[in-house]
Amino acid sequence: MFTVVAIGMNLNRPANIYNSLAISMFFLLLIRPLYLFDVGFQMSYTAVIAIASIKPLLASLWYPKWKLVNYFWQLICVTMAAQIGVVPISLFYFHQFPGLFFLSAIASINEWPTNSTGHSCLSSKNRFGIYAIYGRKKNSVFYHFH
Repeated sequence: MFTVVAIGMNLNRPANIYNSLAISMFFLLLIRPLYLFDVGFQMSYTAVIAIASIKPLLASLWYPKWKLVNYFWQLICVTMAAQIGVVPISLFYFHQFPGLFFLSAIASINEWPTNSTGHSCLSSKNRFGIYAIYGRKKNSVFYHFH
């Protein structure tokens, strides 16, 4: 998904998230049509579509004054939007509602200056808009599109 967005950003073209999702979905399904029946494929695309469409509506319900409160409010809005989009698929396949998604989202904040092992890390941006995050461990490189 992010490859299509990164290519569009490098071409300095205005990007529509729905068109980018449709193009990435088209190419993935062109290569492997059976992805259409994969639960992970369905949940990831529904979550991203829900985040793109529902998150702005949820975020407009309240405008916190402080930056830290606003940061957590945005995080909760993204989490709620993704859960609203994924709930039908989750109920259909797994017959249960994940009730701890608020705690897991707050616990897994991706903007902390540490990697998944808790080591401090250094990030650098290359010319393609890809952040390479270098950890302290040898060969510890994580890529993140921004």
